[in-house]
Amino acid sequence: MVVPGGYKIYRTTMMAKPYTYETTFGSLTNNTVDTYSRLSYGMWISRPDFGLYFKMFQGLYVAVAVAMLVFFIKPTDVDPRFGLGVGALFAVIANTYVASGVLPDTGVMTLTDKVNFVSMIMVMLTVIQSTISLYIYDIRGEQALSKLFDKVSLVILTITYVFINIAIPWVASS
Repeated sequence: MVVPGGYKIYRTTMMAKPYTYETTFGSLTNNTVDTYSRLSYGMWISRPDFGLYFKMFQGLYVAVAVAMLVFFIKPTDVDPRFGLGVGALFAVIANTYVASGVLPDTGVMTLTDKVNFVSMIMVMLTVIQSTISLYIYDIRGEQALSKLFDKVSLVILTITYVFINIAIPWVASS
């Protein structure tokens, strides 16, 4: 049995059942449907650890952490406040392209796609939060409320992001 490097087999199954083929198998009769037995063998594989997971996403997690730094910058300092978010968004998109190049295209939403999507949404939320905080600080003139909004946003977004990134691989591995 061939096992890809870095994987372990955790389940196998074999099954024989009838299967209908639309063919004459070289016969000259008009009957184009015949039923024969078919043997199927399935093998479930998994990685024994999360090494590749963290290797693939370490840059992504740093990009999201950089995006979270905006909550420590005064809302009226728009260049660094929005620049960090936009730079982090480009880093998340770059990670998405790199990860897509490493993994085969499956046509379904994979674990990698989900982690990248959640990170992209999180970075976008920091940019939206910065816009709202700037409005509260500069237009409405409520500096204390803006500062409180930044602190609450930091806590809520960080806890949410960490929870989701623990839940996604945990659900996928069970």
